Amino acid sequence: MEQCWQKLTSTLLVYCFMLMTGQASAQVFYDPFEGAGDIGGATEAAGTTNNGWTSHSNTKAGVIPIVEGSLSYTGLQAPAGNKVLLPGDNANVPRDVSAPLAFPAGTSVIYYSALLQVLDRTQLSTAAFDYFLHLGSSATTHLARLGIKGVNSRNNFRLAIQNAPGGSTSQTEFPLDLAYETTYLVVVKYDMRAAGNAVATLWVSPLELGGEESEEGVSNSSGTTRPASVTLISLRNSTNSPKAYLDEIRVGTTWASVTPAAVATSSPGTAAKQSFRVYPNPLKEQPLTIELPAQVAALDKVMLSVWSVNGKQLLGVAGSQEAVQQSLRAGVADLPAGVFIVKMVAGHTTYQAKIVKQ
Repeated sequence: MEQCWQKLTSTLLVYCFMLMTGQASAQVFYDPFEGAGDIGGATEAAGTTNNGWTSHSNTKAGVIPIVEGSLSYTGLQAPAGNKVLLPGDNANVPRDVSAPLAFPAGTSVIYYSALLQVLDRTQLSTAAFDYFLHLGSSATTHLARLGIKGVNSRNNFRLAIQNAPGGSTSQTEFPLDLAYETTYLVVVKYDMRAAGNAVATLWVSPLELGGEESEEGVSNSSGTTRPASVTLISLRNSTNSPKAYLDEIRVGTTWASVTPAAVATSSPGTAAKQSFRVYPNPLKEQPLTIELPAQVAALDKVMLSVWSVNGKQLLGVAGSQEAVQQSLRAGVADLPAGVFIVKMVAGHTTYQAKIVKQ
C-alpha cells in the first residue's frame, strides 16, 4: 500500500511540474511503461490491445515484453515505471504495435522522443537502415521513420531518419558511431508546414533539453507521402530491427514537451551541458589533448564528435577514451583552419568545448 501511495505521489508531482512549465498542454502522449507483461498482446491475430498498445502486422504469438527497471538520461525528467524490450527476433516476434495519438486541430509540427539502449548487434544489417520507431497516419503508412544499421563490422551502430514513403526515398544518417549498452536520448521532429514533402529531423543526445529546439539535427524530405493527419506512434519489430530497450516515449507539439528537463534543473538544459578542456588552443601543429573531468576518467565508453559553428557534424566516434582521443587528434589534424565545437557524451552527460585551429 505504501509503495502504491509513493508511486501516486510521484506521478502527481511530475504532472504538477508539467502544468507549471506548460509541458502538459503540448505533450499529447507519454508512456513510461508502468504496466506489466507486454505491449500489444501475444496472439497470432492482429488487433490485440494490451497496456495501451495494439498489435498489427504480426503472424506469431511472440511478445514485446515490459521489463523491470527504467532507462534514464542526465538532465531529463526522472523516469517512472519500467521499460520495454524490442526483442530483435523477427523469426519468432514479427510484431508491430501502435498507440493512438490525438492532436489539436490544425497541428502541423509533431515531435517524439524516446530513451534507447541497443543491447547488441542482433539482427542489425550493415547494408541498409531498417526502421523500428515511427509515427503513422494508419497502421500501414509509416512516417518520421527512425532507422538503424550496424557499422564498423557491427561493432557500432548508427541511426537515420526518413520522412515518409513514396517517390525516390532515402535515409539521412546521423553521422555518429554509437555504442551498445549505452542509453541515448533520441528526438524526432515531423514538420508538415511547408508546401511539398514533409520534413523529418533527427537528434541523438541533443545538448539542449527543454526550452528551444537544439541545433544539431539532420533532416530528410525524400518521401512524397503527405498525410492529412498523424494518429499513431508505433514500434516495429521486423527483419533488421534491433535488440533494444526503449523507455520514456513522448509525443508532443513542442521541443520542450518531449525533452522535459529534470525538476531539479533551475535552467532547462544546463545540467546536460558542461565544459571540459582541450589544448593547446588555438591549435597550430601540435597534437590536441583533452583534459577530462574527474567523473569521466573512470568510464570505459564515451562518445565524441566535432562540429562546425554552423551545426554541421565533421567527426563522430564512440568507444574507449584512448580510442576516441586518437580519432579526435587524427580528425582535427585533417580539418582546415577555423573554429570548431568538440562534444563528448560520457555517462549520459554531454561536455563541450570550443577550439580554434590556425
